[in-house]
Amino acid sequence: MENNTKRSKNILSLSCSIFLIIFFLIGCKSNAQIIPPVPEKINVKVSNPQIKYDTTLFWSTDAYYSKLKYNEKTQIENVSTILKNYSLKKGKLFHKEKVVDRAYINFNIENDFSKSIIINNGVPHSEYLYHISYVPSYIFSDNGGIIPMNKHLDIFKTGNGYWKEYYIYEYYKNKDYKNLAKKAIIKEEGEVKHNFKFGEWKYYNKEGKLEKIKIYTLKDSVDVRFPHCIFNQNEPCY
Repeated sequence: MENNTKRSKNILSLSCSIFLIIFFLIGCKSNAQIIPPVPEKINVKVSNPQIKYDTTLFWSTDAYYSKLKYNEKTQIENVSTILKNYSLKKGKLFHKEKVVDRAYINFNIENDFSKSIIINNGVPHSEYLYHISYVPSYIFSDNGGIIPMNKHLDIFKTGNGYWKEYYIYEYYKNKDYKNLAKKAIIKEEGEVKHNFKFGEWKYYNKEGKLEKIKIYTLKDSVDVRFPHCIFNQNEPCY
């Protein structure tokens, strides 16, 4: 009888223990479900692409054009044709009687070198780029071959600033960039005022030696903007 009583107490004690454990676990589970997650700040960069141009124009120097095959010439306008079909009016680029708007221009200088820009309402707008085949992929873009000319584009837009042009094509073609101590050699420098070369300008050879100094006035009308510089009576850029 006494053994039965002890057994009953042990069973009761064990039952109470199991009940308390179950209750504790349920309670913990319930609490875990009602605790709200800690908010986290996530920075998301949202791309907002814009359609920047409607027309693509393929231009080239006369020298580059002469090297093309007959079927390659059909979509490309060389400088001789450009000067016949396009003009500048009050600082804006026109195709015959219509202002060039929302147009992407790619101007081939060599087989491995071209310049491009987007024109809006007859003036440079964005994407002034040098396309040089020798530029490796880890410089400026994943695809390589592209150098954004942002400082020049800023001068195109404001009409004023201090201009510096370098022998960039030669720098990459000769693979000088592999020598970290070697920088691109300066080609020309001077002040730009109202889009034109103004005051003292210095010109250097490919060894970096000063070759000449020229003094400009606004009457010389040497426009630095691309592609407007193609139409310069003095110092056209082709």
